[in-house]
Amino acid sequence: MREFQPTDTAADPALIEAAANLFWATAGRIIGRSGDLRATLDSSALNFTSLVASEITSQTGYNVEDWKTAVEAVYFGAGVTLAWAKAVRDFKARRQQLIDEWNTAKGNNFGVVGSELTLYEQTLPKDSQQAVKGAGGPTFNREDLEVAAEEKLGYLNQQIDSAWSTLQQTAADLGNRLTAGPTPENVRYLVEAGALSWAPFNIRGAEAPLPLNPELAAADAEKFKAYTTGKLPPDTEYAAMIAALNAAVQAGTFRTAQGGQLDPRTIQYLQSFYGALGPDLFKTLPGFLNGKGDKSLGDDPLLQRDTINALGGGLLLLSDEKVGGGYDKLPPVIHELFKGVPVGEGDGRTIQYAWSQNYKALSQLLGGDHQYAGGKEFSTQLVSATSYYLDHSLNNPHPDMRQGWDDKPAITMLNVATRNIEANHALLTGDHDPGELGLPTPDLLKSLYSHDWSDGGKAVTGLTDWIYEESTNDRDDTDDVRRQLAGEAAAALIETVTDADNGLYPALADIGSDMHSVGMVNPEVAKEFAKIAIHHLDSFAADVVPNPQGADAAFISADKGKMTDPTVTAYAGGNLKVGEGDAARFFELIAGDEKAAWHLGTGVEAYEYANLQRYVTEQITTGQNKASTYGGANGKLRALYDAGMLNEAMDRTGNEQQARTDAEFRSTNAKTLWSGLAKETVGNLFKWSGYAKSIIGSSTEIYRADVRAGVTSPTVEVQLPNGSDKYTQTALEAEATLSMLESAVRNGKVPLEVVPVDLRTDKPADPIKRLNQVTIGQREMQDLIRPLLDSAVPPNRDPIGEMSKTYAQYYNTFAANSLDKYNRDIRNGVEMTSYHG
Repeated sequence: MREFQPTDTAADPALIEAAANLFWATAGRIIGRSGDLRATLDSSALNFTSLVASEITSQTGYNVEDWKTAVEAVYFGAGVTLAWAKAVRDFKARRQQLIDEWNTAKGNNFGVVGSELTLYEQTLPKDSQQAVKGAGGPTFNREDLEVAAEEKLGYLNQQIDSAWSTLQQTAADLGNRLTAGPTPENVRYLVEAGALSWAPFNIRGAEAPLPLNPELAAADAEKFKAYTTGKLPPDTEYAAMIAALNAAVQAGTFRTAQGGQLDPRTIQYLQSFYGALGPDLFKTLPGFLNGKGDKSLGDDPLLQRDTINALGGGLLLLSDEKVGGGYDKLPPVIHELFKGVPVGEGDGRTIQYAWSQNYKALSQLLGGDHQYAGGKEFSTQLVSATSYYLDHSLNNPHPDMRQGWDDKPAITMLNVATRNIEANHALLTGDHDPGELGLPTPDLLKSLYSHDWSDGGKAVTGLTDWIYEESTNDRDDTDDVRRQLAGEAAAALIETVTDADNGLYPALADIGSDMHSVGMVNPEVAKEFAKIAIHHLDSFAADVVPNPQGADAAFISADKGKMTDPTVTAYAGGNLKVGEGDAARFFELIAGDEKAAWHLGTGVEAYEYANLQRYVTEQITTGQNKASTYGGANGKLRALYDAGMLNEAMDRTGNEQQARTDAEFRSTNAKTLWSGLAKETVGNLFKWSGYAKSIIGSSTEIYRADVRAGVTSPTVEVQLPNGSDKYTQTALEAEATLSMLESAVRNGKVPLEVVPVDLRTDKPADPIKRLNQVTIGQREMQDLIRPLLDSAVPPNRDPIGEMSKTYAQYYNTFAANSLDKYNRDIRNGVEMTSYHG
């Protein structure tokens, strides 16, 4: 019978590991450290710079990237060496396993069972029978024994050959990887093989693979519970666990920025970890975070912060569909929170209190100082839960249910939930699953906007503040989708908050027993509405084309009915159209806050001026007369603006005379802001190109205007005229004439030196004064300008008069003849078309 003689290797894993340690020692010398660098660099997440000796970092030529590259090369060599040591050790362990299996089989006669004596053998003498049995054992068929041994030997030889082949392939593969160097794929291989742990992350940060093993997640969670329950005080091992979770959050942020997904192992680890943590997320963790003493974190603000960032950031990461997570991967305890308080179950008040405590705990957990956004569905559920908290905890009709609560947890929650603009878009457009806590969009916005926020409504503006940013974002073509979302959200917002039918507009115009508008209760909301309106003023001013042709037809092709109906707010083809009544009501909601009203008025002034400039520039350079386009837009916008200001003032004061005076006061302050700005501060508010955009700059200046211009109350209150004409035609013509002169100067048709000094500034970029900067009378001014324009642009007077006439026509069309009638009807949703003609 043949024996099992398996192939072996002369490689010694212990000696190979010793060689790997030499690599780590070399890495230590590179950064000026002694001792076991592997235990430091590869055992937990940390900051690489803190490892480098100060004698090195203090050198003038120190470049951290050079040192990272050097250490990376060495630890990669160590990792490859350790991977080879592991392969050899695994081979030798498998070889010994097979040898043991052979010896065991041989001792058991390879499974061949001995037989008893045959009938013939039983007739033999006793000594002969004993000889046949052989030392008292059973008898065997030698031929059967040989066959069984050969079968076992063949099987074991196949196994050792396979193990040997794997070892050879591993040797070749590791050799190739060593030659290629620390590429991302090679480093990931070593981490997943266990040859490297945290060293790659500590060197390359979030782009490196993480050594989070899903199979160990449940055990890690159980150990974490030992800290939260006070069985163990926070120690270095606890800090390492928190550092590992924070590393996952950093990796998620990096992958989001790169448009990629996390390693599925990391997602699986987080899912298992939070699942095993279970109810302790709300039960024991809050006391651990906020308690005092050496077994809690209340006295250690830095570790408390890191813990909140790690655990909260990990939940947000796990919820994010974009990196491979999702709402369904969150632990059951989170899903239970979004079910609210079961109706009729136990002591309702006690359960409501417990739910509010859990909501508050989650708010603290998610409110770290990171800026990671959760997934879309998780974010919409957080906003819905916040509305539920406001209505059932903070504003509960039972006084004893309101005790001890404030809106700070809700503010924190909204700051986190509204980071996801896709979730914001879904909430504003109603394109989301409200879940068990959720409300339809109008009711949700009513809950959020009508609450008297302690921060003036700043947190709730997170739902909409991205609309302006994304509408003006022109970084590259990849932002087209985000601009589409912003346009759709703007239309949905305007349509929803101005809709009298769904009850939201009246609810926001008269909040609480004091009947205050949303701008008075939450001024930050009104200011955000103003930003959105200012950016889309061309949409508020645009005239609807009943039978569009050419480009206009393409503009409305997505929904002809909505885009041609003057009463409807809609978004299609990359364009926003605002219904006339919606525009006036939206302006009214803005007017509830004085500064928001000033900002809006400043934007309207800027719009009119830029529109006028464009009109006269086109008239001079092309000879085209677009009085109906520009004059109509200005007149319509001014009428809608005045309507909003007047209606808000009428609603607030209840007196027409006072309302007119108050509305004019705010409008006058807007003029003051505008006159205090240089022309180049108006621009990117609007989508135009050409002259208007060339003279304008950052729109953010509009919102700093109240500081820069030093706004004060006018010394004399200005009363609106009783009629609906806002501006006299003389003033319009004077402003237009100055604009035409400036265009003529800029286009070289009138030399600057021949312009009278009364009309010139000392700024080459803005050579001609505006009307409110001219100190001589309008008649004298016109007498100075006309000869210059007559010689340069002979047909200049007719276009100016024509635009002024169109302006007045449009203004009178969109302004109500009776303020009382407007105030009464607009509240009931009667569209402004009832005033046309």
